[in-house]
Amino acid sequence: MTNKHLYWLDWVRFIAAFMVVACHARGYTWVEWNQLDSNDQTKLIEAFFTTTEDGREWVIVFFVLSGFLVGGKLIERSLAHTFDPWVFAVDRITRIWVPMVPALLFTTGVALYCGFTISFVVLLGNFLCLQGIFCDIYGDNVPFWSLSYEVWFYILAGSVALIVMRPNMHRLRLWLILAACFAAFTKLWAVYLYCWLLGAFSYFLSSGKKSTGLGFFGLFIALLGIGLFKMYGDPGPIDDFLHASLPSPNIAWLVESLGFGIFFADVCYREPHSPLMIRFERLGTSLAAFSYTLYLTHYPTLLLWGRLFSVPRYPHVDAVSLLVYICKISSTLLLAWLLYLPFESQTPAIRKWLKYRLIPLASRQ
Repeated sequence: MTNKHLYWLDWVRFIAAFMVVACHARGYTWVEWNQLDSNDQTKLIEAFFTTTEDGREWVIVFFVLSGFLVGGKLIERSLAHTFDPWVFAVDRITRIWVPMVPALLFTTGVALYCGFTISFVVLLGNFLCLQGIFCDIYGDNVPFWSLSYEVWFYILAGSVALIVMRPNMHRLRLWLILAACFAAFTKLWAVYLYCWLLGAFSYFLSSGKKSTGLGFFGLFIALLGIGLFKMYGDPGPIDDFLHASLPSPNIAWLVESLGFGIFFADVCYREPHSPLMIRFERLGTSLAAFSYTLYLTHYPTLLLWGRLFSVPRYPHVDAVSLLVYICKISSTLLLAWLLYLPFESQTPAIRKWLKYRLIPLASRQ
């Protein structure tokens, strides 16, 4: 199904990015739940705080979606012997670095304005996606932690594909690259690699036909995984049971990944038919177009809010604090879109130019 349009996954990509923003903006707007005024500790507000408590479950969605779209197609092309490492490299490099470079520059400007200490070595390390391995996150831009994972996912998967397809070509070089990937994941958290792989293998659950109930089953499993993570560590009998029955809290991430992989394999074939649903599905594509830039730039935008207005976190959930929260999210969307226009939106053109310049030369070698 390499060339088939996969429906609704753009909406998933945008929603995941938006929810990461919502989680971080909530943390910069209100105090923690147990510090809220007792009158505000209602069931509705508790549900809101629980939903926006931690953005990691939405980063897991990114990893599974990346595995599904990138890893799954890579495996498919490798089995069909149509995998082109140069095309793959150009596609992945442009996908990561075209939006990442302006995000690094934006982060630098915000860090300097806010008076943070910046390091050229750390900047270079983040540019090379070595954060978490050899250096820290640059400029307090927390979402940058996940970029090193994505890049090493790609390097690992591409190396394995070449070893399988061309076992006698550059054998030692490929094995050294593979060993470097394994070394990287001795520092990185390997469970995220397992999440990515579950997404990649879920790609082959797709049969090209809608399967009644499969998507709902996958969504149920995903929500179960998220629930397990949120319950793990909460004092009480449930936490005691989970500690006794699960070997690790990381199992929750694997359950979530498995569920979302099943969900993606089903929902991507649910083609919209009515004009309204077709327009709605295309709206998701438009929003997803700048979701990566949104993910990379929203945190510095929130830091700017703290520097410009110096408003302490609210102990009450009222009209004023809700308006501030909405304004913070709206500003991250606006700034991301403005940065998207001159940079990420040009990715297809840059990719085409690089392929024209580099791939014919590489093919002659």
